[in-house]
Amino acid sequence: MLNDIIAKFLENKEINSFEFSLRPTHDIDNPYTNISLNILDHLEKELSKASKTSLEQVILEEAEENINFSYKIYSQITNMEAHDEGMLFKARLIEILNDLDDGNNDAYHELLEFASMLKNLSHKLIDENKLETAFIISMLLFESAEEMKIRNIHLNFIIDFLSFLDEQKIIIHTIALNIFEQNNVKLQDLFIKEVLSYINKFYNDMNNAICFDMLFYAALVADEKSVPVIKSTLAAIKSYASQISTTPYEVYIKTALAFSQSSPREAVEYAKKKLKYYHGAEIFSNTLLLTDSYELNADFLEHIVTTRKVPAYYNIQFNDQLLYVYEILGNKEKLAYTAKKLFTLGDKTSYYIAVSSLKELGKYEQEKQDIHNIACKSIPLYDYCTILANEKEYDLLINRFELIKSTKDIKEAIKFMDDQGVALYDNNTNKKLLKILNEKSGKYAKLQSHVKSLLELIMI
Repeated sequence: MLNDIIAKFLENKEINSFEFSLRPTHDIDNPYTNISLNILDHLEKELSKASKTSLEQVILEEAEENINFSYKIYSQITNMEAHDEGMLFKARLIEILNDLDDGNNDAYHELLEFASMLKNLSHKLIDENKLETAFIISMLLFESAEEMKIRNIHLNFIIDFLSFLDEQKIIIHTIALNIFEQNNVKLQDLFIKEVLSYINKFYNDMNNAICFDMLFYAALVADEKSVPVIKSTLAAIKSYASQISTTPYEVYIKTALAFSQSSPREAVEYAKKKLKYYHGAEIFSNTLLLTDSYELNADFLEHIVTTRKVPAYYNIQFNDQLLYVYEILGNKEKLAYTAKKLFTLGDKTSYYIAVSSLKELGKYEQEKQDIHNIACKSIPLYDYCTILANEKEYDLLINRFELIKSTKDIKEAIKFMDDQGVALYDNNTNKKLLKILNEKSGKYAKLQSHVKSLLELIMI
């Protein structure tokens, strides 16, 4: 799909390309192929160059027990170029994927362990400004997911692995922003070329979300010369997509271009007017967060949550992001009321932030009843009663029991009393709760019998 665009982009450029394919045939010329058979020998030779200490034996013993660990150690003690380190890890990934072909559960655990190791290593490499290696590692992990699909690996493995890669997308996002801030032309070209190659190989209507995220990251590193390439890619995808409208995604990518080609402020204004794709809004918000543009992020998210009817999942996500931003900005009042809103949306943990912040502002008493009324409707009885018990809000706890109407709530209330309610001796709260519950369970002999037994227990 993108062969001509990629070829044109590569004209007169010297890019240290990397062949990410994990097809078995792409391992033939890899110098690290079958290194598992002799990696301990390689490791021993490298360690022999280091100082002679007991560390050498300890490391070798660990490597013998865990082959994945041996790859990590080998890469760390050997002064490797990004390409060579990528080939080292690629060899191990192909080796594990070949074992996975047999539906091997142990091989999948090996893959997850190795992938986790690579994820942690990529974090470390970013901190060390080794962005090329971190990028190669990240793209190898995404290639692994696609290779699992090609090999018809068990669907549960693929779904689980894709979920694992959610954090790796954040790492690629971080790499892109580091390249953008450093204005590193060599890495810009490598990043764009490999992202386009990934899209060229794997774009389909079922895989469009990941591909557009990748293109968003590429747009973040684009310079004046590569902007037309990003736009041409958009046009190519539009002509190729068969079942979906690409309009929301086009705005998403143009938001990234506005960020890299104009300014974060102009990108925010564009996104406020045009960006209706909520996953894209989340990624754009993360972009502002990762570049410490906190006030712009607050402006953008406030606009979304106050002017649009946002789906429940994203409403929680955006308000949670706002909570974090307000905490950084030290905006106590907005922090308090955003936490209150989050709690009413069903996020139980934000209750404590709302209450402590409102108390600090001296506004808790005037908000207390409103929070309680909404919580009674939106938070499961057991969870809310647990919160109230922890906060020693006994009057509100008693009121919540008085509002019980359904059999489900009676059962949850009994479970709460079993677990912790019977121990609420302050001001005879436990007796008051059980007496209310005794009345509410009158139509249900078995439930009422349980309540009466609890009453007898605390009367002893």
